[in-house]
Amino acid sequence: QLQNQSELRAPTPEKAAWFLDAAIAARHSSQHPNSSEEEHRNSHMLFTLHIYQYRMEKTGKGGMSGGRSRLHLLDLGSCDVKLLEGGGGGGGGGGGKSKENDPLSSAPLCLSLSALGNVILALVNGSKHIPYK
Repeated sequence: QLQNQSELRAPTPEKAAWFLDAAIAARHSSQHPNSSEEEHRNSHMLFTLHIYQYRMEKTGKGGMSGGRSRLHLLDLGSCDVKLLEGGGGGGGGGGGKSKENDPLSSAPLCLSLSALGNVILALVNGSKHIPYK
């Protein structure tokens, strides 16, 4: 289920760029004070721009020609790993890292996002082989 979805019409390229800037700003703002930093880092954003181009025929017959293109911008979240110093708190300089702070624990997430990017590129480029495994 998609959350916070909108479909807006932009009569000019400048207005479309403004919508994209507003979407990015809203995503990075603190509109959701109850969401954790982890939820924010792993959220996704899809921005699709439909571009329509039409030209009136100069023959006087009232005909038009043109076409449509789509540009998809997809942000799949982040693979950033926060390395926190272990042993925070009252006394004892325990330098041990917990498993949740281990950089290797996020490796499967980063690999899966990379693999998803490969699948999307293969689909967009019309490849005969889609690397879905």
